[in-house]
Amino acid sequence: MTGFKVDIFSGFDNNMLTGALFIDLTKAFDMVDHYLLLDKLHSIGLDRSSLLWFNSYLHHCQQCELFNGSYSNFLSVDKGVPQGSSLGPLLFSIFINDLPTKCIYSNIQLYADDTVIYSSKSNIVDIQHSIQHDFNSVQLWLQSNKFLLNKSKSYFMLFQKRLRPVAAIEINLTYLDMSLISVAEKFKYLGLWLDSSLSFSAHMQSFVHKIYYRLKLLYLSINCFSLSVRKKIISHLIIPTLDYGDIIYQTPISLTSDH
Repeated sequence: MTGFKVDIFSGFDNNMLTGALFIDLTKAFDMVDHYLLLDKLHSIGLDRSSLLWFNSYLHHCQQCELFNGSYSNFLSVDKGVPQGSSLGPLLFSIFINDLPTKCIYSNIQLYADDTVIYSSKSNIVDIQHSIQHDFNSVQLWLQSNKFLLNKSKSYFMLFQKRLRPVAAIEINLTYLDMSLISVAEKFKYLGLWLDSSLSFSAHMQSFVHKIYYRLKLLYLSINCFSLSVRKKIISHLIIPTLDYGDIIYQTPISLTSDH
């Protein structure tokens, strides 16, 4: 996230616009194909015994639901990596590790299944060309790796200085079926609300509302808890919200400044 923000502000300093396409995948962790994953594990150098171990780890698993002491029928798990496990995030990262090679004219940032393709240019035409070209390649990669693109949660945003208003609707990015990609004025990415000028005003409004609500609940229950318990509530419910992403939305320093 920090590198993404730095690239945008670097573009601001050089009087450039930055277009960003946020891609959402449907149940990404659950869609990982086991045989493709084993192929990719082999490609990074795992030996035969390791591949056999992972083959046993991934295959022949079953799952069911438990409700009120009753179990549902067992179903075989023929794809996906185990969520909540130590290996799950690592295996998913290995599976998508070659995705960035599909972006030639733009940048790409991956964080688990959150993906953003972005490009900083002086004009909208160049931004559209670079992102559209790479997004087409990314869509083909998603198809070949058996992922599903969630169009309803994928958005394009245009980041620009406040003094240089350009309508994001001037960019017409499309999916492979030629349907248009939705344009957003603000977008929640990795827990932070982003707006077109990276002022973080939308994020701060959400932040203040969340803190106020939690402090109000704590105040109303002030007589229900001891001081030590209230301190624990603050450390678990208030402080993490204050700390999360604070380095991201601090006032940026001009990257071209000589000071």
